[in-house]
Amino acid sequence: MKMNLLIFLLFNLIYVARGNSKPNILFIFADDYGFNDVGYHGSEIKTPVLDKLANEGVILENYYVQPICTPTRSTMLTGRYQIHTGLQHGVIFAAQPNSIPLDETTIAEKLSESGYKTHMVGKWHSGYYKKECMPTYRGFDSFFGLLNGVGDHYTHMLSRGGWSGYDLRRNETVSTKEKGQYSTFIFAKEAQEVITNHDSSSPLFLYLAFQAVHTPLQVPEQYIQQYEGVIKDKKRRTYAGMVSAMDEAIGNVTKTLQEKGLWDNTVLIFSTDNGGRVYDGQNNWPLRGWKGSLWEGGIRGVGFVNSPLLTKPRRVSHEMIHVSDWFPTLVKLAGGNLKGTKPLDGFNVWETINTGEPSPRTELLHNIDPVQTPWYGKPGSGGYQWCPQAALRVGDWKLLTGCPGDSRWNPLPNSSLNLNEENYLNNDTKKLFLFNIAQDPEERHELSSQYPEKVKELLLRLEEYNSTAVPVRFPNPDPAANPALHGGILEENIGYLVGDSLLAAAFLSYAGPFLSNYRDELVMQNWIAQVRELKVACTPKFSFAEFLAKPTTVRQWNIQGLPSDQFSTENGVIVTRGNRWPLMVDPQGQAIKWIKNMENTNGLKIIDLQQSDYLRTLENAVQFGSPVLLQNVQ
Repeated sequence: MKMNLLIFLLFNLIYVARGNSKPNILFIFADDYGFNDVGYHGSEIKTPVLDKLANEGVILENYYVQPICTPTRSTMLTGRYQIHTGLQHGVIFAAQPNSIPLDETTIAEKLSESGYKTHMVGKWHSGYYKKECMPTYRGFDSFFGLLNGVGDHYTHMLSRGGWSGYDLRRNETVSTKEKGQYSTFIFAKEAQEVITNHDSSSPLFLYLAFQAVHTPLQVPEQYIQQYEGVIKDKKRRTYAGMVSAMDEAIGNVTKTLQEKGLWDNTVLIFSTDNGGRVYDGQNNWPLRGWKGSLWEGGIRGVGFVNSPLLTKPRRVSHEMIHVSDWFPTLVKLAGGNLKGTKPLDGFNVWETINTGEPSPRTELLHNIDPVQTPWYGKPGSGGYQWCPQAALRVGDWKLLTGCPGDSRWNPLPNSSLNLNEENYLNNDTKKLFLFNIAQDPEERHELSSQYPEKVKELLLRLEEYNSTAVPVRFPNPDPAANPALHGGILEENIGYLVGDSLLAAAFLSYAGPFLSNYRDELVMQNWIAQVRELKVACTPKFSFAEFLAKPTTVRQWNIQGLPSDQFSTENGVIVTRGNRWPLMVDPQGQAIKWIKNMENTNGLKIIDLQQSDYLRTLENAVQFGSPVLLQNVQ
């Protein structure tokens, strides 16, 4: 009995010790990576590192992403569908004043709350039209990479529509010393340096979003040579070299984790962001469609999880998992909570991955894009004559409406298969498709005429989703962002900078003594109107706190005792950004505690007017530049 009790106690001590150790998280995105382009799917492209990681972990064979770049990244970062962030149409283009909405909470912010050091390397493509949209304002402690969705892998130049600009940054500063260096290698090297320099006393979240294997098709020649005589098609041969270079780079990153001693407590997630572009050498066979489409070839992703922490590794999971699930899964795995987020569309699927439990997800919305065609039909009837581009998966069934995108099956370039007649059957006229995806993942057997009740059921469910959608955010490009106006650099939109600076200066100078309602009235009703009368552009919904303080800075203030409401945050900005001694109201009486904590190591002088020597203390503080807190002023 004593021996059993001892074993029980030892087991629980081990379990608790392991459970209290927050895992490091390495999340890797491959860009435009085709379903048929990884070794463990039978590809002729060599991916020994990915194959080993996948086969020793859990391969996700019922894993879904969004059909294009920005939506997948925004969904992973927020845990919310495209229809709930306004990013349901297209990607964010250079010079477009658009981003993940600033009131969305990112996974980096939640992990930071749990004590993680958060770093991003690679492709952002989530908006940068003002500094508040940048990665280091969205929860990441550091950033090195490109802000847009595409660019030359060596020169790091993006050329589109007559514009051409340089796009590579370290945090918010343009970094030019990497000109001429291949993007896959510089991003892997940066990731290795982040790992090497990481203080192991804190857990690490590293988001590594390769620019590879997105076009342009570029890679050092030695990576192409290994496919001479193996792959006849020149584009695919170059693309294969890009895949091999990325595979090698990932191996270098994981090796650095091992050398640092972090690997045994690391969870690695690998994911594509969408299907491959078949015209540029990628391949999604045997799936139908490609990047940009809602067919399986556009949205069924290559994905796996590897970790020494997995309870049941070395298996293939066919449970339904979506890219939105990473947000709640990783936050919970990190010991965090989901308070303060908007309603999430993702599910915590850790036990599905870790032990093989059934997925809590039984359906997923692939997307509804109302820009393609208008929503038409009597609400509640499912009686559509024309439908938006949309797709929905419920259980084994998948419904597509409108024009879901390129619907062809594309075998490898050297294949003898001829699918021309099959590829173009009914594609131009049919606007509604039903498939049993569990039985027919290649979407060859369209069943809408055989199951009209199932069609109606799914249309009604699609309409329910549509009722929760927010308006599409897809503004026109801003001419003020033309790189020619900024020394050939792709910059955030500075068209609002002058107006926003005027508003911030006014707020900093005059708003401190007033309560929240009057502050809002000053900005929204008085000052913005005056700025517009002067024909000076400003942000329509200007936020003083967002303009002058990073979210990471605000979180640090909260840790030091500053309340998290908007009024207190504004006071924090006034205290730390003003050039003269600020005067503020503090109705909650908590700012004093925060100021004492913040300035404790800076020689803070606390003065009470009831003290007989308060003038001498004040004079000395002014003379030596010490911070002063004058309290209990009646």
